[in-house]
Amino acid sequence: MRNENHNHRRGPKPSFSDPVCGMATDREDKFLRHDYHGRAYYFCSERLFHF
Repeated sequence: MRNENHNHRRGPKPSFSDPVCGMATDREDKFLRHDYHGRAYYFCSERLFHF
């Protein structure tokens, strides 16, 4: 039996995600940015940035 009465989050998918914890946002200014070998990485906190 399938339950058709469920909700899915709608809207744009997050564009930025922390590679350590997986936290995601669609706002670049919410994360710390680090460029490595021509690729941008985003971290949600200083602690994870230095992990």
